[in-house]
Amino acid sequence: MKLKVPILFLLIFAVLRLFGMHHSSYYLSKKQHTCQSIEDTLTQKTVYISADILPKSEGGPALFSKTLEQIHTDSVPANYDGHFIVAFIVDTSGQVYGERIIKAPIYKTGIEIINCLKKLTWNPAMCNGQKVSMLYAQEFYIDIAEN
Repeated sequence: MKLKVPILFLLIFAVLRLFGMHHSSYYLSKKQHTCQSIEDTLTQKTVYISADILPKSEGGPALFSKTLEQIHTDSVPANYDGHFIVAFIVDTSGQVYGERIIKAPIYKTGIEIINCLKKLTWNPAMCNGQKVSMLYAQEFYIDIAEN
């Protein structure tokens, strides 16, 4: 009987916490604040990692794909993993800086992807109607067989 009382108390406390006032205030605060910022360890600047509107390159996916066609893949082995992830900061004026390679089976190709991204004109992220600097990651798959 002594074990059932603490377990019952914890269960009641958990239910009250889940459906009580704490839950509703947490839910409201999460809905009102969708933007989250951190200090970027590479640049030592405050950047957002989530936003109401994400950064976008002008020209859309068509121009973006055309820009990526400039990547030289002639020295890439036929059986390589074509999965790349790069991250970069788009500041409030649309400039790209603080770029980094997260995953690149071929480092030189990762550098070329970043150079292509920097050639594009970017619209910055928006939080609560304000332009903000955002750390943004992009994932790519390059199929050598098509080149």
